[in-house]
Amino acid sequence: MIVKLLGILDLLSAGLFFLFAFLNWIPGVFIIPVALYLIFKGMAFVLLSNYIISGLDVIAGIIIFISLDIVFPPILILIVVVYLLQKGAFSLLG
Repeated sequence: MIVKLLGILDLLSAGLFFLFAFLNWIPGVFIIPVALYLIFKGMAFVLLSNYIISGLDVIAGIIIFISLDIVFPPILILIVVVYLLQKGAFSLLG
């Protein structure tokens, strides 16, 4: 149950970041909780389960947070969005 909830939150994070970065439909104030969610979730899984791949969540959260001030290349944004989409989809299917 918790895995499916985290998967839904990852899909929502990907969608919000996409809308923020490419379409500018979402104000930055809605992106801060997304970045913090990914950073804290990633850190929790790395520290509690030694699952190093969750470090990518931390990196994705940092990129999202920094994107509030810096414009990243579209390919980097797309990589983060696709990573979150596939992670969310696999969580829902698994």
